[in-house]
Amino acid sequence: MLPNIYPVNEIFQSIQGEGFNLGKQVVFIRLSGCNLKCSWCDTDHLKHKIMIVSDICTQVDKYNCSNVLITGGEPCLYNLNSLTLELKKRGYWIGLETNGTLPIKGLFDYISVSPKNDTELCNFSVNEVRIAVGTETTNQQVIDMVEQITAENYYLSPIEQAGVFNYLGVIKLIGELNKCQTKSFRLSIQMHKLAGIK
Repeated sequence: MLPNIYPVNEIFQSIQGEGFNLGKQVVFIRLSGCNLKCSWCDTDHLKHKIMIVSDICTQVDKYNCSNVLITGGEPCLYNLNSLTLELKKRGYWIGLETNGTLPIKGLFDYISVSPKNDTELCNFSVNEVRIAVGTETTNQQVIDMVEQITAENYYLSPIEQAGVFNYLGVIKLIGELNKCQTKSFRLSIQMHKLAGIK
């Protein structure tokens, strides 16, 4: 795919519902496609529109919001340099959500990595690590993931399984990890889902 053309699943304004930037008003640019297959993924990868940078930015400009968050899917499947450069020229704060398995190409103010079990991560420093935790996730799996990446903030986020979020189990896991780790883990709840917000 050409570096100035992207498969856009949707563009919409909402609040960031999790992690360090919880509550921040952002325009989400959700790209289709991913190199992993997570059972809880909420992106319809078959639904997308091929868009050029100028059309994406024109649509983003329609919102009265100075913050943009590029997410997916896995946005790092694509070279994001041309898109982020144009957004930067227009004065936007730009965040990125990635699974951390691919090199990052683009200009970002904040990078959040959400690693998955048994995946090899690129060795880089980011602002935030947010690990999706299911009932089967072990302490050792979390430790193995965070050893591969350096961040300013570390979060564990409960996955919805069979319509239930295992909050208490994740809080217990955080307590156990914080006893023996130099990194400090905190809870990240998907507040937008609890509030019924997209």
